[in-house]
Amino acid sequence: VLTSNEALQAFFIFSAGSYEELWKKHGPMTPPEEVALQYKYTTVNKSVRMTNMQGAIMFPQLSVMSERIEQHNSMYAFLMAATKEKMEALSPGSSKKIYFIPQVHGLVGPVYDSMQMQFRKGDGSIAEEELPGLNSFLKDMQARKHGIAKFSDPANARNFLSWQYLKPDDILPDALPKTRQHLVNVVDLRLLCHDTEVEMDKLASDLVECFKLHF
Repeated sequence: VLTSNEALQAFFIFSAGSYEELWKKHGPMTPPEEVALQYKYTTVNKSVRMTNMQGAIMFPQLSVMSERIEQHNSMYAFLMAATKEKMEALSPGSSKKIYFIPQVHGLVGPVYDSMQMQFRKGDGSIAEEELPGLNSFLKDMQARKHGIAKFSDPANARNFLSWQYLKPDDILPDALPKTRQHLVNVVDLRLLCHDTEVEMDKLASDLVECFKLHF
């Protein structure tokens, strides 16, 4: 699409699947932010049709998919164990403050390409409000080059408040109170299929150090 119309440009960028902050990767050709934000939450992602080029790129990867899944899951297990061990080293019982959310469904095998955690109160119970140090914790982790974000952020694609392309009048904070409550203090930490145990141990150390500093 060739256009000098900033509104059309923004519409097509978000239609093509540039969710969250991906739209900014268009560099100098990125439409102004005030224009982009008019379409960010209201435009349906239409990037669902596979092209011949995409199929050609994907096909050879099918042969290594099981291997990649196993690598993801083994590194996830290593990271979770290392994080719990380092939390307990701070003080016995402190690992209860981090709940690792499992992927549970009888018909779906887990692929842990991210670690989803809920930060809890000292006794392991769910906090009703966002913990005061959460945002500073995230900034500290991001400064260490870790891809992490909170689900309660309205800009997070997993937060139903960003789904304004449905019925905007229905997408309100009070529409799904239980869902909104379960999003509080939940974070998503991105993992890579080529992570190593050395890298996971360093990530666990960073996570625990930042946790200690901000909570």
